[in-house]
Amino acid sequence: MTPRAPQIRKLNSLRGFAALVVVVAHFSGITGWLGGYPGRGAGQLGVMLFFVLSGFLMGYLYIGQELDGTNLRRYLVARFARVVPLFALVLGLSILSPRVGFPGLLYNLQRPEEIASHLLLLDGKSVLWTIPTELHFYALFVVIWFMLRRFAPARFVFLSGIVVAIAALGFPRIRGEVGTIAYDIRIVQVLPYFAVGVLIALLYRSYADAVPKSGIAVLALGVIPLMYPLVFEEVFGVRHRLWNDPLVLGVVTAVFAVIG
Repeated sequence: MTPRAPQIRKLNSLRGFAALVVVVAHFSGITGWLGGYPGRGAGQLGVMLFFVLSGFLMGYLYIGQELDGTNLRRYLVARFARVVPLFALVLGLSILSPRVGFPGLLYNLQRPEEIASHLLLLDGKSVLWTIPTELHFYALFVVIWFMLRRFAPARFVFLSGIVVAIAALGFPRIRGEVGTIAYDIRIVQVLPYFAVGVLIALLYRSYADAVPKSGIAVLALGVIPLMYPLVFEEVFGVRHRLWNDPLVLGVVTAVFAVIG
């Protein structure tokens, strides 16, 4: 049977909180609500939490299983079914809606090269960039799965090495064009967030009973608004660099670990 996601209530709450961060950030960015402080990139923090959660779930569900043909097939089918049909529906509506009299309904993808970059999972307009990135991680996770099973004693070193190496490289984001088709590959830049999620999953069964109670978890969530770009700059007098900043990675990791 295909493994089921763990019913960890606090993770469900965290998923809802991350979604709320994204929605409020977009609303504030569009309307200027609260002076724009909950916007201006704050939604990226919600996406970071989603990516850590995704890494956690992949690690929790699959690392304990053998990487054989049956399990790999089930994994690929489950990941495809979770993401691709809805992504295809959104792309289809984005392409068709302006042509049937509903411009601006979704993402208004019209240029052939722009459509191609989305279909090839090379780019994503607005929040759609997260879907190709998630699918890239699902593909890369097969390699991670193999490495963690094959070299189990060094699994923590391997995952930590991914995080440290990418941070040392400055969280590279791969952008350019092939002919007229643009690509913006962000999986390397954001892989540390997935990797720490897998790492926390490996530790989860050992430390779950030691996780602070709900009061501490609520306080941990309160750290996230402090990391909103405009709020952080107002409080500390400097700007952080979101995806390119090890401090942000560390804070998001700590918040997830406490709540998980």
